[in-house]
Amino acid sequence: MIYADTSVLISLAIQDINTGRAAKLMTTATAPLLFNSMLSLEICNAIRLAVGRSDIDEVNAVESEARIWELKRAKMLELVEPDWIRVFQRSLGFARAHTSSKRTRSFDIVQVAAAVELGARDFWSFDNRQRSLAIEVGLKVNP
Repeated sequence: MIYADTSVLISLAIQDINTGRAAKLMTTATAPLLFNSMLSLEICNAIRLAVGRSDIDEVNAVESEARIWELKRAKMLELVEPDWIRVFQRSLGFARAHTSSKRTRSFDIVQVAAAVELGARDFWSFDNRQRSLAIEVGLKVNP
């Protein structure tokens, strides 16, 4: 199973420096990517931040959200909610054990914990600190 974080998914929705890499990763997917309500929130927020920074306009924002929903309709994303209490418990353990050395942010830790809790083996991210944490807890990260 593959868990792609917000950095990968938003690069599929909005043209950015990593869009080509994200598209290439999608061609290697052997199963649908795991998706959950936290990722939905993160993507919506990232798109709205892009509007607020004037990186995209409202029309592009609607189109960007539609691209994510199209991935869901095409069954390239599979909606699976983890046990969020267990995710946050695991996140606390990861924070205590790794934040001092990895300098990871809370949402990054929660995404890695959600991936582990869902049984993902692969973790896709363009965030180096998050990738480092994922490796540390036994996930295989994208090249």
